Amino acid sequence: TLDARHHINVNGEEQDCLPQKRLNMARVAAEIDVDAVNNNGETKELVVVPSDTPIVQRPPLTSQGSMLWRATPEVTISEAQKLLFAAVLGIYWLVLIVLYFATATFDKLVTTQESGVDGNEYTMFNHISIMIFIGFGFLMTFVRRYGYGALGYTFLISLVCVFSAPLYSTWFRSCSNGYACNADVPLNIGTSQFGLFGAAAVMISFGGVLGRVTILQLLVMAILETPLFVLNDWICYDKLEVLDVGGAMVIHSFGAYFGIACCYMLRRGVQEFHDNAASEDHNVFAMVGTLFLWIYWPSFNGALAGNRQEMAIVNTVLSIGSSTIAAFLVSAIVNRGRFDMVHVQNATLAGGVALGASADLIMQPGWSVLIGTLAGSISVVGYKWISPFMQNKLDVVDTCGIHNLHGVPGIIGAIVSMAAVEGGEQVKIQIYATLCTLGFAIVGGLIVGFLINLIPGMDTEDMFKDDIYWLGAKGAWRRARPLVRKNLADGLSGAKLDQAILKLFDEMDPEHGYVTTAELQTWLNGKTARSAAPFTPDEVREMVDEVTTDISGKGLYLQDFNHVCSRIYLARY
Repeated sequence: TLDARHHINVNGEEQDCLPQKRLNMARVAAEIDVDAVNNNGETKELVVVPSDTPIVQRPPLTSQGSMLWRATPEVTISEAQKLLFAAVLGIYWLVLIVLYFATATFDKLVTTQESGVDGNEYTMFNHISIMIFIGFGFLMTFVRRYGYGALGYTFLISLVCVFSAPLYSTWFRSCSNGYACNADVPLNIGTSQFGLFGAAAVMISFGGVLGRVTILQLLVMAILETPLFVLNDWICYDKLEVLDVGGAMVIHSFGAYFGIACCYMLRRGVQEFHDNAASEDHNVFAMVGTLFLWIYWPSFNGALAGNRQEMAIVNTVLSIGSSTIAAFLVSAIVNRGRFDMVHVQNATLAGGVALGASADLIMQPGWSVLIGTLAGSISVVGYKWISPFMQNKLDVVDTCGIHNLHGVPGIIGAIVSMAAVEGGEQVKIQIYATLCTLGFAIVGGLIVGFLINLIPGMDTEDMFKDDIYWLGAKGAWRRARPLVRKNLADGLSGAKLDQAILKLFDEMDPEHGYVTTAELQTWLNGKTARSAAPFTPDEVREMVDEVTTDISGKGLYLQDFNHVCSRIYLARY
């Protein structure tokens, strides 16, 4: 419903939207993306909302004067779509089971009675497992209402990669050596470790699209990305014989730019995501992931270093330690003496990525310190300025900043390796491997991004939330709310509710500019019909947490106060 003198274009036909004239909202949501609305000769962008949505819930006008109001169904992911994910996963898993029965065997050394587990190899395997499942999982829990998804999807999708990557690797290498492409797959700790490396690349890509894709889209992305990763790995290591012991190019750069390419294909127009935000508690959990990654990163770079393993480990410690100090230093500089938790969680790890290709090549420790310092500094700059530019100007939303943590430091690592290797021929190989990796990542990411974009996705208001797929997640009350009644029990229309909230706010403490949750509870119960159950403190607190990132331990500021009051009324009535 639009005001008088507004016009809207529906299926090529311009229609007058007179007062109280109602459009079919489902049809509008399905058929209109952004329409030109003529208001007194001024063209504006508009997406329609139901007329009975309170004014305080409608996003404000943008700086260009565009009205970005959206009409969407209450539940954008149907039960059928959720069951489709189960069907796809089930079929893929059955195929893997058949393939393991048909082709998988144990390596001869594994079945020899006299053989035992190589303690060092198994230790490295454990360290990398901790990085993948705990490090990456917890690092991505910073989104305030996406903790279940960050941990759960990391667990599931990583295992899909761990099971499938060794199969692809054996088949590619068998075919290239002239053997039958259905050759047996000999399993040992090394093949399982390779599966973890494949999972690392996919998890890096997952960080780019975190919170903005359905679990079905994520599963399809992982299924398609894994063979591309293995193919690039085979070309770089087996055919080109690149020197990249820690995967700066083959793992980090591949995963980062594959994910960025997918993000590019998932563009929806420059917009703000209210729920793409952290909270203090979630930042603490994410910091746990950072610390696990930091501690075990030397094992990641040194696992395949052979007789130069100790050198690779010590070089990585020097580099990642230097990037940590640089991250704190530069973060304080760019934030006028204060630290940004995003920088501390991510840029501190950039040194481990940047030294990945040359951890076993650098003979002078000073270079490791310098490389780590450079990587950490550039990563902070990326989070401070490049990520906002990508989102606001290019419409590429990189949720975890994988471009700054894995992409750019991975390129730095490739360049460092070119300087560290001996002989001009090996320098050419490093260049070819870098270009090959970027080509597979970008082209593959664009294709896979296009394909997963064909799968029905989430509406903007459902992004970065667990309650679509997870039982017990906060926000489930939002799904069950009935249609908003035109006339609330206390007679407040949208405009009157807006005025009442502003009046209440003015009556509170203007010096500090906040309203406490207790005052909010009292006010809400005073506005609630006598026949309705009163709002409990826990209910108010949960709904406040559903809307605002930070109440500074005191209360709600005006903008969040407006939002939470509107949402609570929508939920109750």
